[in-house]
Amino acid sequence: MGCTCFEDAIRLVSLFHTRRNTANDSLIIDAYQYWVHRAFHTVPYLYRKVHSVHHRLYVPYAFGALYNHPVEGFVLDSMGTAVAHGLAGLSTREAIFLFTFSSIKTVDDHCGYRLWWDPLQFLFPNNADYHDIHHQAYGIKANFSQPYL
Repeated sequence: MGCTCFEDAIRLVSLFHTRRNTANDSLIIDAYQYWVHRAFHTVPYLYRKVHSVHHRLYVPYAFGALYNHPVEGFVLDSMGTAVAHGLAGLSTREAIFLFTFSSIKTVDDHCGYRLWWDPLQFLFPNNADYHDIHHQAYGIKANFSQPYL
């Protein structure tokens, strides 16, 4: 038996709600991680003791995407997505999708390749090119942007 128009409308509203929540969550993650990442670069103690671990990689590669100090992993990555999850009011399914997508995006940003057919590098301005520059000695104190914008 087919779906009724009412069931189709409910699915459409649900899809719109999911996309809106995920977009809101992405903006929250970007804002949170921008300011924390900026602090890790501009506060000498934080850079020297915590964030410099991640910047030991002058040439980023995919497995090094999450190579960082445990404090940075918790404060920047785990807390960032948890705060965004709470503020955006995501469902469990939406949160799983967003966390998976964010992890894939992070690995893609650090892969070291600019592939013309990669949809993530096409859709988002913060991509592998940006991250290669960010990890070089001349780019370390600038470019604080985070996964999406």
